[in-house]
Amino acid sequence: MYAKPGTKDVGFAVLSHLEQEAASLGYEQLWLETRLVNERAVAFYEKHGYRRISNFGKYIGNSAAVCLAKSLRA
Repeated sequence: MYAKPGTKDVGFAVLSHLEQEAASLGYEQLWLETRLVNERAVAFYEKHGYRRISNFGKYIGNSAAVCLAKSLRA
């Protein structure tokens, strides 16, 4: 996901919509990956309740990747 700098709260609006849609489809968690060097993205996701998890799938062993997860349960 990318939002042009200066577009206030667009990223949060998109993320919130995706989380709500996933919850309505019965998902209990969301997992994602971003590059560790992308500090703005990591901070954004952590600010919105995502916590670091062990790298999964093709990201296992990739030290440039960081994986995060968030529970969708209230």
